[in-house]
Amino acid sequence: MLALLHNETLKLLRRRRPHLVLAVVVVFLAVGAWAQQRALEAARADAGGGDWRVRVEARIDALERGARRRNMFTSFTRFQRFEAARLRYHLERGIDPGQQTGPLFSRGFAAIASTLLFPLLVTVLGADLVTGERSAGTIKMLLTRPVARSTPEPVA
Repeated sequence: MLALLHNETLKLLRRRRPHLVLAVVVVFLAVGAWAQQRALEAARADAGGGDWRVRVEARIDALERGARRRNMFTSFTRFQRFEAARLRYHLERGIDPGQQTGPLFSRGFAAIASTLLFPLLVTVLGADLVTGERSAGTIKMLLTRPVARSTPEPVA
């Protein structure tokens, strides 16, 4: 199995299309990071120059009130309690939760990457592999000669 993975990876690296796709993904991630920074700055400007502690306390109260509602999903209630505890931790230690930090950036970056870019990357690279097999004429052989899952991998 590892030899097959190695072979397919080498096939991908020899082509120009995957390099282009990776470049586009890097550009999208850079734009996403820039947009995240701009949104954070805009949220800070909209909140005014007031004390962040007052805003965090109000947010904790709203989350705790929402978690006490009876007609909420359990997972959403759990999230509200977790978020309130996280904000309480920030408040107790004097950390502004709206300030751009490494974990905050990483969380936003992972959300952008996992929901938008990595599925796109996997789809494009998978399609490229299939079209490469078709153009090489080997896809018919791969599709017409199935191998049972129970047979061991042949030793080369």
